[in-house]
Amino acid sequence: MLMLLGTAGLLLFAWHVPHRATESCSIQPLPHHGQVGNFVVLAHRDTFFRPLRELEKGDTVRIVTARGHFTYPVESLEVVEPEGISLTAPPLEAIATLITGFPFNYVGPAPRRFVATARLKEAF
Repeated sequence: MLMLLGTAGLLLFAWHVPHRATESCSIQPLPHHGQVGNFVVLAHRDTFFRPLRELEKGDTVRIVTARGHFTYPVESLEVVEPEGISLTAPPLEAIATLITGFPFNYVGPAPRRFVATARLKEAF
């Protein structure tokens, strides 16, 4: 899957990995992109999610796959403690959540998490 972040056209590569953690993975059994529910992607802040440091509210996350093109405007950005991430209440709309370590320049295991949430606007 190819994701374009923001108006600067920053490239981000990610893939759906059902049963093992790699550089970027999707949590199971959450929905795929474009489906009702919360499509969640996690990646390291110093590899695939490096462009998230420049993400701003209102930027667009575009997901392009063989199944279609999906546009998600970013609605919220927050920094939380690792145990502060809650994905238990499934939304009634198609949501994308991107999660990575924070602070972005921290050396070693990141003590907090950067969470970007976007709502599906367009699918074609």
